[in-house]
Amino acid sequence: MNLKANPMKDNVIDIREITFSEWMNNNFEIRITEEDLKNVFNFYSEMNGFETIKDDFDKDGLRFSVEFLNKIGTTISIMPVQALSLFCDYVTFHNYADNKQEFENQILSMGMDTGFGKLIEQLNATSLGNMAFIYLNTSNPLVKAKIVSIINLCAKDAAIKMGFFGLFKPDISTKKIDARC
Repeated sequence: MNLKANPMKDNVIDIREITFSEWMNNNFEIRITEEDLKNVFNFYSEMNGFETIKDDFDKDGLRFSVEFLNKIGTTISIMPVQALSLFCDYVTFHNYADNKQEFENQILSMGMDTGFGKLIEQLNATSLGNMAFIYLNTSNPLVKAKIVSIINLCAKDAAIKMGFFGLFKPDISTKKIDARC
């Protein structure tokens, strides 16, 4: 793992040494083989009592049960984009290459102006997985930027709700102002 802020100490990331933005930027830059990704993902899933990824898509076109996907929701947005892509569905995985424009237009038309809460309500683990898969496979910088924005919004919301957003170093440091006259 090559973290720009290098908060590694004894192979453990100290999130107090990096900002949340740095964490998320690193999540978009990490690259490992798909086999290693699945092995690491399944190892941590088993350790924490979560489902492991299925080798193939089920009858619903998913690699995880619907119950599990509903339970985790958008909390997966804090994961590296490669790990997020494991949550994509059959349709995106098998049809994206032939229908890039259609998939990318759907992303570009997603309303960021509808309000953050409304956007979050429209998303789930599979939609985030689909966006991550598209991010990894598109060359369109506008699509990539839109996906980064959406995933970052979800991740910040998830980190706040899970109670660990405040553990990161603040993104913006402000100078103390002496208010005395």
